[in-house]
Amino acid sequence: MFMKQLIWRISSTLFLDKVNLTFVRYLNGKRVKIPTIGKIGYSNLRISELWMVGLLQKLLPLKDGAFIDIGVNLGQTLVKVKCVEPDIQYIGFEPNPVCVYYTRELIKKNGFKNCELIPVGISNENGIVPLNCYSSETDSAATIVADFRQQQIKYQFLVPVESFEYACQ
Repeated sequence: MFMKQLIWRISSTLFLDKVNLTFVRYLNGKRVKIPTIGKIGYSNLRISELWMVGLLQKLLPLKDGAFIDIGVNLGQTLVKVKCVEPDIQYIGFEPNPVCVYYTRELIKKNGFKNCELIPVGISNENGIVPLNCYSSETDSAATIVADFRQQQIKYQFLVPVESFEYACQ
């Protein structure tokens, strides 16, 4: 086991940021292709929050309409939704351009239908604001709220934001 971890650590340091790979995972009996683009997407290989699948199985049949995801990040919720209800209309809002690109590739690789990815953040006003990332360029805890965390900002993108009412017109 130690040797396997050592080989993984060395190889990830040397070349993972230079290759694109696709892995297969299974969720709720469905096959899901997980693309990796450079070092982006590896977090999706370990499917987390499995409790959400059970919750979606109970809640999605209760109401017709679209599933709206605010803060898509790398499509973690998208995968769970589509593995429970493949034909549901999915509308995702994500301001981070790196995450938008990755999620579009995830949708394409899996042939997910009825997916709309809107590259804006949801806010109480319309404009362009800094998106602060504290751990990586795909930080799932990134925020547009200034001084929200006491950590040092590692990456910052200027991103468009819109009010929900305006974004849904």
